[in-house]
Amino acid sequence: MPPTACIVTDSTAQLPQPDFAGSELVHVVPLTIQLNGRENKNISKIDVSQLPASADKSLSPMLLPVPEEKLTKLFLKLSQKYDEIIAIFASSHLNPTFLNAQAVAEELHGRVNILTIDSQTLSLGLGLMV
Repeated sequence: MPPTACIVTDSTAQLPQPDFAGSELVHVVPLTIQLNGRENKNISKIDVSQLPASADKSLSPMLLPVPEEKLTKLFLKLSQKYDEIIAIFASSHLNPTFLNAQAVAEELHGRVNILTIDSQTLSLGLGLMV
């Protein structure tokens, strides 16, 4: 019997063990970071050694939320394979991706079963929840 549920999270999640039982059911949505007005769509490819030693107003780093349109496409695609989607995102106090996912879940209500969870954390805390 194929799996009936999957988990969606964002790239702030630090999984304590990358290869765990069920890891194939976890889908990670990459977040975009904006530095000096330039967007980098792959946070893991940022070379930390090229960043300044300290941030000031000129650097103005921002972690951009996943747009609703991208979440809608992902949830609809996953709903073709899974009966339920559990979406666990970084704290809504730090990034509004959870709020975007919640809006999409409401829009798709009745067509796709999506449980949205505001983890109230990020990094390892989010990874442990996943």
